[in-house]
Amino acid sequence: MASTLFRSALGASILLSQHSNALDSRLRMRSLVLSPPATLPGSWSYQGCYIEVGRTLIGASYSNATDMTDETCISYCSALGFLYAGTEYASQCFCDSKIAPGATLAADPSDCNMACTGNATEPCGGPDRLSLFWSGQTGPVTDPGPQNWAYTGCYTEGTTGRVLQAGVQVPGGATNMTAAACTTACQSAGYILAGSEYGDECWCGNTFTNGGTLASTTPDGLSGCNMLCTGNLSEYCGGADRLNVYNFNNTITTLPTSPTQSGTTPTQTPVIEPTVGPYTYYGCQTEGNGTRALGAAALASDTMTLEVCETFCQSFAYWGTEYGRECYCGNSFSQGSVPALNSDCSMLCPGNVEEYCGAGNRLSVYFK
Repeated sequence: MASTLFRSALGASILLSQHSNALDSRLRMRSLVLSPPATLPGSWSYQGCYIEVGRTLIGASYSNATDMTDETCISYCSALGFLYAGTEYASQCFCDSKIAPGATLAADPSDCNMACTGNATEPCGGPDRLSLFWSGQTGPVTDPGPQNWAYTGCYTEGTTGRVLQAGVQVPGGATNMTAAACTTACQSAGYILAGSEYGDECWCGNTFTNGGTLASTTPDGLSGCNMLCTGNLSEYCGGADRLNVYNFNNTITTLPTSPTQSGTTPTQTPVIEPTVGPYTYYGCQTEGNGTRALGAAALASDTMTLEVCETFCQSFAYWGTEYGRECYCGNSFSQGSVPALNSDCSMLCPGNVEEYCGAGNRLSVYFK
């Protein structure tokens, strides 16, 4: 009998010991603070444990109940062009190129201590907590202006129609929208104003029309130009009924509506001048094949007019204005230069917005 009681007591003692060891193990696991990966892709770095504010990162997201890691989340966000990545609730990944206003670091870093479903040694956030990572790139920002283009400001759409009336497709389509892509497309189409809108739309024009007004000259996104470019998530491309507008070579003075070089509206619709001094209008002409159509002399001026070019080229048989501000002279055309439609020479002269001064790879040509 005593032997039986001894064995029972011994068995109970062993069970209690096993339960105690298991409990101690679980407590040790709970007290263990997980560390983010020591090595991250490229220039990515850990920013800390952030408190969710509604959603701190809203650009894109996905969940994986079995294979989520900090590295896979970073790879997902990076492939989409986002600047921030964050893991949460062990299995969720969120991306964006900016952090929501009000998001702050948690007082206790161990709030982000839920093990990733794909790697139990890494933290993947916690309840309403993000393990936040940054690519090292600054953004998003408003492009100050690609080559030869200057940022004019954030403009509202017109009240009776488009503020810039010509819609164009950027190379590669709407998913490749950037400030550079839009200005390039507008320049190729012969316009001196380019505006990005809704993140993926490009609009062009030579004047501001239909009552569009200047919302802000500062690229802070607070005036509505806060949508990310589909082709570059680190820069803004306008917003809902708001355009980030760029001005070719500052050809047009920044004014809310119908601006001109002198700050006044044109007294008449721009026209093709039939004669300038002793020269007669020859036509709109393309550039040559890999060389200037008129290559004997050249002048560039932010106050270019037909008269300025005529005076500069008075010793030559031909002269032509191009890109609004450029002037070229010659006694003959180079190989490959051919006539183009007069409507192709649609850029206004910055020194006189009632005259046309060629366009992109198009010259308004005069001869004597």
